[in-house]
Amino acid sequence: MRTLIAYASKTGTTAKAAHLLGEKLQDVTLRDLTSGSPNPDDYDMIIMGSSIRMGLLHKAARKWLTDNWNAVKQKQYAFFICNGFIDQAPQIIQSNFSEEALQGAVCADSFGGEMDYKKLKGMDRFVTKMVMNDRKGKGQDFLPCILTDRIQIFADTLKGKQ
Repeated sequence: MRTLIAYASKTGTTAKAAHLLGEKLQDVTLRDLTSGSPNPDDYDMIIMGSSIRMGLLHKAARKWLTDNWNAVKQKQYAFFICNGFIDQAPQIIQSNFSEEALQGAVCADSFGGEMDYKKLKGMDRFVTKMVMNDRKGKGQDFLPCILTDRIQIFADTLKGKQ
């Protein structure tokens, strides 16, 4: 079964997560949606991953999914996001994917995220620092990371559908 992992990443976390997932599956093609638009017709299973900024999917991921939805929904498909605050993942997934898309998906989950201040600039850096300080003040002091256990569960779920 030919599998496409199409992803859009701003700081590299989603790309890293996509590659970790790709290592757990067979016959996988990884494509960065910020540098091209793969044809979903060439694959049997479609996995789309996206970074999250201000609660929204990466612009390239949103555009690719909108442009290719009719082809994607004819396949087996799944979604993952990378977001720094895992407790917000269910709401983010719900607000970024239609009910139809989520009902037809093999799975949809968050793989967590990383916050490397060195890679953030301008408003992203400012807002991230404010949010982290707010959470720290509420006793939620942690540094977000990629959740490899969730990637493994996601991969196992997909393998069960192949």
